[in-house]
Amino acid sequence: AHGFEVGTWYHLTITYAGNSASPKTLKGYIDGEEVFDTTTSWPDADNENGIPIYFGARNAIAVEGYNLGWSCGLDEVAIFDEVKDSDWIISAYNAGKPNDLQNESGLVGYWRFEEGSKTTVKDLSGNGNHGTFAPISGDTTALPTWSKDTP
Repeated sequence: AHGFEVGTWYHLTITYAGNSASPKTLKGYIDGEEVFDTTTSWPDADNENGIPIYFGARNAIAVEGYNLGWSCGLDEVAIFDEVKDSDWIISAYNAGKPNDLQNESGLVGYWRFEEGSKTTVKDLSGNGNHGTFAPISGDTTALPTWSKDTP
């Protein structure tokens, strides 16, 4: 029940302060405005392999892999290893105009989705966390498509 409208771009930011040891602060922002502030804990990860992150779907612990996918467009996805405050989030939102975040502190992964073809999405953080488009709904021939539609 996110309230998003089809055909409208949104700037979604999630911050999580902490680790799996105990519940930590989880905040969510849509278009620079805080929409929730709660506590939670991240499940323990396999230290060697980590926990995969799926954009545009839910990764349920009880189900392996891509689950409950959404028909959506993604652009400008970034992950940081430090919590950003609300002033930074408003600045990054930039009234809906994407900023280049390559020189921001704490950057772990940054995908601008500018390749325009094939299935690899290049990580611009310098950490080599390149992404791969996954099949849609388990159909190995139905991959997401590139689009020039951007915010």
